[in-house]
This record gives sequence, C-alpha cells and structure tokens, in this order.
Amino acid sequence: MEQITNDVKTAAPDPPETIGLGAAELARRIADGAISSREAVQSHIDHLRTVDVALNAVVVDRFEQALEEAQAADELQATEASLRPLHGVPITLKDCFDVAGMPTTLGTPSLSRRIVDRDATIVQRLRSAGAIVLCKTNVSQLMVFGETVNPIFGRTNNPWNLQRTPGGSSGGEAALVSAGGSPLGMGSDLVGSLRMPAHFCGVHTLMPSRGLTPMAGVDSAFHGISSVQNAAGPMALRIEDLVLALNVIKRPSQGASFADGYPAPALQPEAVDIRSLRIAVWEDDGYFAASPAIRRVTRLAADRLSDAGAQVESFTPPQTDEMVRLLLSLLSGDGGANLLQLLQNDEMDPQLKQLHRAVSLPRWVRWPLTRWLEKTGRQQMAELLASLRLRNTDQYWQINHQADQYRARFAAQWQAGAFDAAVCPPFGVPAFPHGKSVEGMPASSYAFLSNLLQAPAGVVAAGRVGQDEESDSPSRRPVESTSIQLAEQGSAGLPVGVQVLGPPHSDNTILAVMTFLENQFRQEADYPDMAVVA
Repeated sequence: MEQITNDVKTAAPDPPETIGLGAAELARRIADGAISSREAVQSHIDHLRTVDVALNAVVVDRFEQALEEAQAADELQATEASLRPLHGVPITLKDCFDVAGMPTTLGTPSLSRRIVDRDATIVQRLRSAGAIVLCKTNVSQLMVFGETVNPIFGRTNNPWNLQRTPGGSSGGEAALVSAGGSPLGMGSDLVGSLRMPAHFCGVHTLMPSRGLTPMAGVDSAFHGISSVQNAAGPMALRIEDLVLALNVIKRPSQGASFADGYPAPALQPEAVDIRSLRIAVWEDDGYFAASPAIRRVTRLAADRLSDAGAQVESFTPPQTDEMVRLLLSLLSGDGGANLLQLLQNDEMDPQLKQLHRAVSLPRWVRWPLTRWLEKTGRQQMAELLASLRLRNTDQYWQINHQADQYRARFAAQWQAGAFDAAVCPPFGVPAFPHGKSVEGMPASSYAFLSNLLQAPAGVVAAGRVGQDEESDSPSRRPVESTSIQLAEQGSAGLPVGVQVLGPPHSDNTILAVMTFLENQFRQEADYPDMAVVA
C-alpha cells in the first residue's frame, strides 16, 4: 500500500486484516466465525482514530457504546440459528442523520445544542439489520456548498492529498470510507452531495430514486422544496455493499403507506443482462468541458460496455446552461431566508458567507456586477450570479413550470434513443484545493442534472489522474476562475470516477452497470483502491 500525504508518497505499515473489507465481506466473516464483531469494531475504531488525525472527519463518536453492542452481538451469535444481514458490522453516518442521544449539528453552532431522542428511520433499519454505529462525520456548514468545513469542527481533508477537499457535503463520510475507517457509510445528496465526494475520494455511491429511501430523521437546510429533494444513500469501497445497504433501508414493498412512497422490490443487479442495455454516453455536457482524466475513464467505461455487448450511443443533454439556471433558481428562491433562520446569528464559514451574499445582493448591485463579469469573460459566473436570487411567488411558480418543461424535453430525447442508462463524468475536475469550491461551481453541472431530473445516479471509482493529465483541458473555453486551474494543476494521483444515471426507478439497472464497471476498472493499474494516510 501507499501512503499519500501532501503529494508525498512513503511506505506505510499495512492495517489490520479487517480494514479495507467491505460490509458484506465483514458480515460473511463474522457469520463464519472467522472474526468476531468486537474484533471488527475495535479494529475500525483504532484505524479511524489513526487516520482521523490527518483527516478530521469524525465529529462525534459512540465508541464505548459500539463496543458494548459488538460484545452483545457476539453473545447473541452463539444462540441464533440465522443472523441478520449486517450482524456486528461497524458503520458510520453523515452528521445529518438523527441518532438518539446525539446532536445533529449540520455543522452550525446553534444546532449543536440539539440532542435528538430518536433514530432516523434509515438508522433504525440499519441497526435492526445488525449494524453498529461508530460515529458521525463532518459536513459543510448547513450542507450548502461543495466542501466539508464549518465553524464547529473545522475542515476535513482528502485522504489522497491533505491539501485538497474531499468535497461536500458528504465529504467527511467519503474521506473516512476512502481511508478504510468505515466499511459502509451513509450520506445524502441534494445537488451532488454524495457523488461529488465519491468522485473526489475514490469511493462508490448511489443517489437513489426519489422515494426509495425513507427520509424521516435525515435533516437538511432546504425545507419545502418539492422540485429538488434530498435523497439518502450509501458510500462504500465495494458496489455489493451499496446493494446490501439499499436492500436494508429501502421502503417496504408490501403494505406501503402514503409516507412510504412507491413499492420497492429487492434490488438484484446481478439479474440484469448488460448485453440487453442501450447506454447513452457523453464526455462533455456542452456547459463545462471535463478534465482529461475524467474524459478518459468515461470513454473507457463506454468501450468496456460496448465490448460486453451493450449498445452504446453518443448523447448530448439538452440546454445544460438552462438546467443549471433552473436548479440554482429553485434552491435560492427564498433569497437565503431559511438559511438565516437556521443560523440564528451563528458564525458563517467564508464560503457559506460568499454564497449568501450572492443570493441576497440587492438589484442595484447584482445587475452591474453581472454585466462586469460578462465583460471580463466570466460568463458562467455571471449566469450563476443572475440565477441565485430572491423571487416572488409568481416568479417561483414560473421557475417550477420551466423545470417541468425541461424534464419533458430531456425525457423526449431519452425515449427517442430508447436508453436504459447513461455514463458520463460525475464532475468536471478532480478534487479542489481547500477553499475553492464556490468559484468552481460550474464544474458541478454533471452532478446537477440528475437532481433536476429527480432521477437516480451513482458514481463508480474508475482511476486516477496521470502525470500527463494534470494540465487544464485544452478543449475548455477560456478559464473563468483560477479555481479550475488550481484543481487540475498538481492533480496527478487524485481519484476520478464515472457517473451512471438513469430514469426514475432504474436503480437496479444503474447498480448493474456500476457493478460491471467496477469489475472492469479494478483490472486497471490506476484503480483508486483504499487510500492510506498517516
């Protein structure tokens, strides 16, 4: 194994045998008696304590309770004829999931004093399946921007390069999973918050279909927005662990109430024949040209699917600039009022403050600034600034109507191609240096698409940036901010992923494509296996 710290690679001692195993494999070994639950839990506690010195991903732990629960699991195993699917397996949670007796802070001081008295429904289901919660992990303040930093717990670092962000808002979870501190993590995704960190940290994830996973007890800073909704999903180093977790937490298939959403049969990606699929592919969404390494692994994914017998065809998403405008308009229509209510005069992280200023700028400042950005060649930043603003009721209804129309146009093009799934970049660049995520927002266009479409999307870890791929993309229009240049320069060795997306309720097909690609990518020399930090 290699230790990657501040771009310096040195030899590092191998971690215990249990570290780096997925949740499904740990469950099998515990069931077989090869290891005990207490051994699995203790080794992960020891390992995450070691790596977290560099990562700063853990915000609150329950190590003592976890060890007690592991001991009880081992004692129960001696008397049980059959074990639950996650019996004795340690897991971790993003700090937006309610856990009884712990705070759910969203990274802001006024919420840190709130101790919840009930587990989120997802947490209940994971624990009922035998999982043991070790800790909660760091988020961006109020989970609003694409970096993991806040005034309570500080900044989380990317395990592949501590000078880079793991992304946000599920960055603490992605960093810990990537470094082997957790065999299974849970995060959430409103506008790329699972997929961006997975891409940045070299792990797998799935943002499931709207309604597949119950959201009771999963907090968010955006309330009452129906056109864009938060979704909870797993993160892991193995796709089989995503499938296992989703089958544990998904909504029931029988006796579903209105609150339960649509029926959810068991996910069985192994039953999907890759040769029967029609796959759309794009390397460039027409809005932001992805970095060379990201385009390379996207092409590789398309080629391997084609070689396996799938029908692969080029596709271009319609009017990506409009899609970005609509999504940001929907999220900012209240002018930031809800964020201010949650903050309650708390200290704001500089990046959150930057976003809030953009949303709350008065008209007499906004429009001259927008025109200045256009004249200085930063067209995308001008468009973003114009989108992030307060709207009255009629204007907001019109934005929702336009979003519906965009979904209809996309669906028409998709159906014309009779596609089952698509592969494309998950994000435009590799992991940013710290503090640059707001300026680099245009690179999020690839992740934004599925959020506006209300459709499932996953990221499969694919490769790493080569030494000859860390320069700025030659095909991109003039660079609009130094953040993009900084993300690409010196990025050699950083992980990159491939996004797999599909229409609503195509989770099984997406997982099948992801499983196939994981097996293909693991054969490549640059596959981003578990990161090792001091």
